[in-house]
Amino acid sequence: MITRQANYHDTEHHCPHCHEPIGVAEQVVHAPIAGDSEMSVWHYECFQRTLVGSVAHQLQSCRCYVAHSTCGDDPSLTPRQAARAATRHWLRQRQARPRRQIDLKHTPPECDRARKTELLHSVLHLVFRFYPHSFHPKQS
Repeated sequence: MITRQANYHDTEHHCPHCHEPIGVAEQVVHAPIAGDSEMSVWHYECFQRTLVGSVAHQLQSCRCYVAHSTCGDDPSLTPRQAARAATRHWLRQRQARPRRQIDLKHTPPECDRARKTELLHSVLHLVFRFYPHSFHPKQS
């Protein structure tokens, strides 16, 4: 389970991505490290960076897209600064894209139930992928 907390008050944790201490009142994400069942506390931007990749990855100029590329995080930035840059870039790109409106109630008559179910599953997959912090039980 991944949860997001706006004001974190425990200062004994260090972020697994940047290894900097978690400050008081920082936005954090509680999530496990891959292959580990124990929850870790991450800076929001650092966790987001693990999902969306570096700015070079988002621009498709890293070695994932370009063979022998040496593009990655800017070496003059700390891991936390690079995570903030990647998150800012991702948010700007999302705001610039027009959002498609999907209306399941008024789909064309030729669109059968299986197609509506497939479409709904696709939408839910994207929502859970990009907004995992919105879907967790309220903790008291």
